[in-house]
Amino acid sequence: APAPAPVAVSRGVPLVLTLHDLSFEHAGDFGRYERLWHRLARPERLAVRATRVICPTGPVREAAMARWDLSPERVRVVRSGAGKPLGGAGAGASPAGTPAAAEAALPRGVTRPYVLAVGALEPRKLPGVLVEAHRIARSRGLEAGLVFAGDGPLRGELERSQAVVLGHVPDQELEALYTEALALACVSRDEGFGFTPIEALARGTPVVVADLPVFEETLGEGALRVPAGDAETLAEALLRLEREPGLRERLVGRDDRGRVAAGAGHAQRPRQARAERTARRDAYSHSGEAAWSAGNQNAPSMAAIACEISSCTGIAPPSSGSPTTPPRPRATSPVTGPRRPSSC
Repeated sequence: APAPAPVAVSRGVPLVLTLHDLSFEHAGDFGRYERLWHRLARPERLAVRATRVICPTGPVREAAMARWDLSPERVRVVRSGAGKPLGGAGAGASPAGTPAAAEAALPRGVTRPYVLAVGALEPRKLPGVLVEAHRIARSRGLEAGLVFAGDGPLRGELERSQAVVLGHVPDQELEALYTEALALACVSRDEGFGFTPIEALARGTPVVVADLPVFEETLGEGALRVPAGDAETLAEALLRLEREPGLRERLVGRDDRGRVAAGAGHAQRPRQARAERTARRDAYSHSGEAAWSAGNQNAPSMAAIACEISSCTGIAPPSSGSPTTPPRPRATSPVTGPRRPSSC
């Protein structure tokens, strides 16, 4: 929220509001058009009126209740899924089925090793902090480059840095970028859920993230965390990820660090180790999905919440495909085009 979708005006119609985050509260992060839209959408008024407010994580729920004085029983957490499926939506077999195929699928101008950042190039994502941290780390011997996959208002500024800025990339290229990256960095100062670290981990790629409550909830000990906005600490984290194979393996949930050859160049991972990493990716993804499911056992489903609302209001939930339910406009991802809301 806010989303460009029709809202029922009758007070007798229950309203369920999905609130991905409160990033729109930072007006300085947006252009004139976005600020006008946020003002017209009146998210606070919608939240106060809503029968239920759905949030993807506990921190977003707590922030919404504090900001708008919402009663706890009306604000529920329904976790998002684990992001893009392996192989990319509609991509068929993964391009990373073999190391050679994955390398061939990388976008032009991208060579290993590299640190990857995926998402909108906007102020709250702090891409400038990542660029500065990468510059510091390079001055201390980091071999990996820096690649941004995504678009946004800061693209021009980032293109003047040492980073490779790809803009929108197709799903197959994004799959290869995730699989071949030394690490994924997501160092935003504000996130409602954070899909990209989960997508990277599902592909066996370690992640470094800002030390935000949302990542404590969604990633636990599965990520290297640094203070948001601290380029110096982030630079040290990038160096550790390149120079400590055992750390990379621990972060993706494996205890097979002996399979990663040491000494023959920190960033040039041996081809055999990369092949093993790719071959184990699917098994890791399945185990990760099982853990994700187990961690969400107490989170209600949307169907359960629909029944809650029905029992409170006496109005039956609409059946699937109901003609009274307006279609939700398809969101456009800053990474691959039409996908999910960029604020997620």
